[in-house]
Formats: sequence, structure tokens, C-alpha cells
Amino acid sequence: MSQVIPLQNPQELYQKKEFDLCIAQCDKIIELDPSSYQAYHIKASAWVRLEKYNEALENYGKAILLNPNFSKAHLGKGIALVDKIGSRKPLKALPTLLN
Repeated sequence: MSQVIPLQNPQELYQKKEFDLCIAQCDKIIELDPSSYQAYHIKASAWVRLEKYNEALENYGKAILLNPNFSKAHLGKGIALVDKIGSRKPLKALPTLLN
């Protein structure tokens, strides 16, 4: 008999910098609710922190498809694209300016 492991809050895992576990929890949420654009967004953000930009862009794209008005996904996608080409230094302060 397998043990049921409760879902953890992926946002909390992200804040704790437990990115691999965050991604795994997002996958579980998406399995239960494929329309969870928030889970795709958090998952994409974790991929960015792991410098896996193609995976991040794919998940930001899914979040945007599910909710085209979710501006955080558009912003995250833009930042991931800039990170992917390696010119983020001027954008380090951007999240602080936008809050």
C-alpha cells in the first residue's frame, strides 16, 4: 500500500528556494487541475531560477494560453527570454520597480 503524500504549497517551496520540489508539486497540481495557470506560472518561475529557460518559456506559454490576461506570466516570459540570451544585468532591479 503506497503512502499518500499531501500537496505542499508550491509558492512556499519557491520562497524557500526548493525549486525541484516546487516543480514536482506544480506537476501534481496540474495533474489534478490542468487549467491551473497559476501552477504553470510558479513552475516556470522555478525553472528560471534553475536556469532552465526552455522549460520556463514552455510553462509561461501554457500559463498565458490558459489566461491571456495574466500579466505576471507575460512579464516572466520576457525576463526568461532576456535571461536565456544572457543580458539580464540591467533588469535585476525590474521586479522591485514593478512591486
